[in-house]
Amino acid sequence: MEQKQYPAFLNTKEDYEFVVNNFSRDFWEEDLLNLYADALYCEPIGTRKIEDGVPNTELLVDEPDEETICTWHKKYDSMDYQFIEKTNDDIEIRQYEGEPFQTLVKIICKPGSKAATLGMDITWLEKVAIFEGKEEYEKYNALLQQISEENKEIQKTIDRLGGIEND
Repeated sequence: MEQKQYPAFLNTKEDYEFVVNNFSRDFWEEDLLNLYADALYCEPIGTRKIEDGVPNTELLVDEPDEETICTWHKKYDSMDYQFIEKTNDDIEIRQYEGEPFQTLVKIICKPGSKAATLGMDITWLEKVAIFEGKEEYEKYNALLQQISEENKEIQKTIDRLGGIEND
């Protein structure tokens, strides 16, 4: 029986899928982590205002143009944020430090990255590169969902107590 050789180059989406399906993690982990790190990108797609310390329940979803996205990244890429909620596999709500609104971001492959050029899905890359299989990824998402639910309960308590007083 002929043993498969790890490819010298990974040039297509199928090449990456092939190595993941046919070789141990030791072979492909660095290649996938590098691809994921280069590809990870979030695009702002909406906001939710915070009034008197309480987030409005209404999300204002928009499709920002390229200039708005570029300006947003210049300001927020290095800014700390608090994860608020994960609405599905690729959309999160974040609270950036000091901002009077929460931001709805879509996690995508960075435009122009190798992964984007190859037509790869950021969720698949995350599952494979970061997590040891589907079960671990699902545990991670369950944990994020639990955090989301806890944040909602905390917000209900804040609402019930009349909001947060700003000093």
